[in-house]
Amino acid sequence: ENWPQQPLHLQLESARIAARAGILLWKETTGGMEQMRACIQQAVESIHPHLQQHLKVPDIIHTTFVRYVSPQSEKVRPSQVHSVLCQQVVRKHPIFEKNVLNSLVNC
Repeated sequence: ENWPQQPLHLQLESARIAARAGILLWKETTGGMEQMRACIQQAVESIHPHLQQHLKVPDIIHTTFVRYVSPQSEKVRPSQVHSVLCQQVVRKHPIFEKNVLNSLVNC
């Protein structure tokens, strides 16, 4: 009943490139995501009062934008992927604002 009625607004907050994947972290600015999480939490509690201790509603919003499909070898390192993404994607597109660039070390 408290589910948000308006569209959510996501703002790119930071980006990470790790050994297995690259992710974008988002911030929702309307409060709608918090409303959704509260509704989900209430639904979980209504199913069974003790179910809540076995489930967690995460507080992050993320998108995986690159994932390694096989174990990395010595031929391809995360630093190489990081370098290519910084040069070919991040620096060329305005969606990656300064705070995102700062989160991508040495980008």
